Amino acid sequence: MRVVEVVQAWQDYGFGATHPAARNWRTRRHRNYYLVRAEDGRLYELYLDRGAKRRQWYLYRRLE
Repeated sequence: MRVVEVVQAWQDYGFGATHPAARNWRTRRHRNYYLVRAEDGRLYELYLDRGAKRRQWYLYRRLE
């Protein structure tokens, strides 16, 4: 898949399903999300997980 346009970008610093007592800066998400248009014309949501030891890209979902 080749990205031809970044339609929108946002950051997620939430905690997900973490128990309230365990919520601190170490358990917080560190993700950058991107809504992109690929060369096939479809829209995809990707995110970069910045909280992992090695930053990794994930395909979150394809939008119809």
